[in-house]
Amino acid sequence: MNSTDLNSTEIWAPYSQVFSTLSYQDLWITISAAILQLILLAALIRRETWTSPLDSRTKKKILSYTNILLVVMVLSNLFLTVFNQLYGNASDPIHTVVYCAFLTFYTGLLEFLMMLYGYRRGLPVIQLLLPSIPPFLIVFLILFGILQISLLIFTTLLVISNYTTLLTSSTDLFNSAVNAQLMAVNASMLIFDVLVIGVYAMYLQRISGSSNNVEKLVILSRYGIASCVVLEIWQLSIVLYNIWTNAALPECSLTTYTILLRFYDLSPLAYLFLQLAMKWSLMRDDERTAQEKINRVVKAKAMATSESSGSERKSYLTASEYRPSRSIR
Repeated sequence: MNSTDLNSTEIWAPYSQVFSTLSYQDLWITISAAILQLILLAALIRRETWTSPLDSRTKKKILSYTNILLVVMVLSNLFLTVFNQLYGNASDPIHTVVYCAFLTFYTGLLEFLMMLYGYRRGLPVIQLLLPSIPPFLIVFLILFGILQISLLIFTTLLVISNYTTLLTSSTDLFNSAVNAQLMAVNASMLIFDVLVIGVYAMYLQRISGSSNNVEKLVILSRYGIASCVVLEIWQLSIVLYNIWTNAALPECSLTTYTILLRFYDLSPLAYLFLQLAMKWSLMRDDERTAQEKINRVVKAKAMATSESSGSERKSYLTASEYRPSRSIR
């Protein structure tokens, strides 16, 4: 090891220490938050089912598409953090390859599910404003999934090439492919988020100052914009982390590096809590709408009963007026 390598190692040492400390802290934060998120989701599902009519309390309602996506996203983020910790501390080549493969898999899965969830939640607003777009978005999602699978394969091959002479000559090729696909993933998520934010903003602008709005779509739009912003912060932290950590020497201060790692690790948690908050808001809106319907039905029945009683009274009086009276002898 020459003096340049020694100086580089010494310079990177504080950053490595910060990485180890924060990764361990964020692991337990994620585990605790994941447990809390699953408990909150279970409570929301229970409230959602038990406030529904008896005939609609079905297994299908509990295992809805949205609920399944939320559970899988929470677990994917948890496993992502676990394998990130394992990969960072791995020294055995086989363990390194396996942990890296699982880390890449769960990262790609979480990103794909976030995009799919955003599409499903935003579909009512998209269909209202841009009804011709959904088929193209489905194709976009399929291509994004294929891109994530390709990234998983090339990332695994890149790590393997570091430990076997059979693939050493292809290391540069794998590295270029991984970098290109990472850029494609980030660009795809950026394009999708910009589109979704644009649609939500268009809807909010259209109904601004108007009483002719649908509260459910307003909720979807507001939470949708916030969710996309959090996702872009997460993606930006990933890009900056990859750029700064691949440099020969640190390109940011230790404080900036610490903040960056926090956003990298904890942004998905913020995103998931936003989805739970949106589900709660949508559920309360459904309950309010259902209560308003009940109140209208009760009011209509009361009015009908009142009118019926009035008609009966009127007919009785009318009949009495024309009834022949008996003479008293």
